[in-house]
Amino acid sequence: MDLTELFTQQFERAAGKAAVFELEIRLVADKTPELTKFAHEQTLNPILTPFIEHFTAQLSDEDKQMLKTAQVLRNKIVHGDFKAAADKLDQPSGGVTHFKGLPTEGKHLVKFFQGVADGKLAGTPVRQQSAKAVGVFGWLLEGGRNGTFAEAEKAFRSAIAIVDRLSSGCSD
Repeated sequence: MDLTELFTQQFERAAGKAAVFELEIRLVADKTPELTKFAHEQTLNPILTPFIEHFTAQLSDEDKQMLKTAQVLRNKIVHGDFKAAADKLDQPSGGVTHFKGLPTEGKHLVKFFQGVADGKLAGTPVRQQSAKAVGVFGWLLEGGRNGTFAEAEKAFRSAIAIVDRLSSGCSD
């Protein structure tokens, strides 16, 4: 399995948990009379704010922050803004380096990498660049290497556990 496939699988797990988090918020809202009117909002924010207010007595400050963090992460992961997700999770650099003008032909590619090995060519760490400068692929590699996707998945699992806890007290 190559790194692209490995990191795509990490992304898939994080995005899947993000979708489950949103679905569970919507399910609990739908079966809570005071929140039903919010269950079909187009985005999660108009649901989450009244959701947290409604359950505030059952939520610690940490729980509230986790739900808000999961909402932001959901947006960043699902929409491919991996730099913002890494920033939100305060992830360190994954050591991925971006080289502008990387050649694609074999003989030029060998010469390019020889220049890198000799220290004559240097790239810039992905973490120090804008999302657009590096592109989605560069940030996919960075997000996999620095643990952004794994940490996002953990955050979604924690948020889902909070929602599950609240759900057990709702009528079906």
